[in-house]
Amino acid sequence: MEPRGLTYRQARDILYAHEVHGPQCRQWLAAAAYLSAGLDDE
Repeated sequence: MEPRGLTYRQARDILYAHEVHGPQCRQWLAAAAYLSAGLDDE
């Protein structure tokens, strides 16, 4: 399931925790998309 209401820190933590899964992981994809879209609020 994709995470909702991400912050920059949460997205980075998700990428780190799910890096072994890569692009086939929905959580990894959501975090990567959030960071690449520049939606961080920090």
